[in-house]
Amino acid sequence: MSVRSVRAPSLVSVVVIAHNQEYTVGDVLAALADQADTPAFEVVAVDNNSIDGTLEVLRAAKMERISVVRATRGQGAAVTRNNDGAAAASGDLLLSSTGTIYPLPTGCGSWWRPL
Repeated sequence: MSVRSVRAPSLVSVVVIAHNQEYTVGDVLAALADQADTPAFEVVAVDNNSIDGTLEVLRAAKMERISVVRATRGQGAAVTRNNDGAAAASGDLLLSSTGTIYPLPTGCGSWWRPL
């Protein structure tokens, strides 16, 4: 059995799917922005056709690398929105989350490290 070394990704794409989560998604994005000891990463925030202020919260996020995707085909399954986010992502590692899952301060870094 051969052992291959695992290299750190040059860019991690974190897809955050949100539907009517205007009161939580801003804090989730802020927690992502405050990540420590992480590889370079971008956030692709996907609004799942929200009818509250979620889209405005996503657009107002103060992050270095964030893109916002508006799902306009109607509210769909999370897997469909993951595909929307993946299509907009440019990283070589893709992580998926939601607008209610708060990452730990080093979450992005620990997600890709080999065990």
